Amino acid sequence: MRVMDAGGSERSEEKERFEYFGWVYHLGVNSIRHQYCHLRFLYIRGKYVAMYKRDPHQSPSIKPIRKGAVGSTLMVEEKGRRKVNNGDLYVLRFYNRLDETKKGEVSYGL
Repeated sequence: MRVMDAGGSERSEEKERFEYFGWVYHLGVNSIRHQYCHLRFLYIRGKYVAMYKRDPHQSPSIKPIRKGAVGSTLMVEEKGRRKVNNGDLYVLRFYNRLDETKKGEVSYGL
C-alpha cells in the first residue's frame, strides 16, 4: 500500500503479518487414557494455524492434520515446565473458551 506523507513524498506501508513455523511436541491423552507426545511441525501465519506430521516446506503436497483460524475465543494457558519421557519441556495449552473438550497442548524443549 502506498501512502503520501505530509511532505508530499510517497512511502510504502505494509502490515507486518506474524509468522512462525517450527517443530514442537504435541501432548495429550487419547481415548483410552494413554498419554502421547508426538513431534509435530507447527505453522502459524497471520491468524491461521496448521499442524503437520512433516515439514510442509520439504513436502509441499502434505495435508495438515489440524488447522484453524485464531479467533477471539482462543485461549492460551501457560502450564510451565513438565517432565515428559525423561526430559523437561515447557508446555502451553491452547483451547477454545466456548468448547473446552479439545484441550491440545504444545511444548518445546528447554
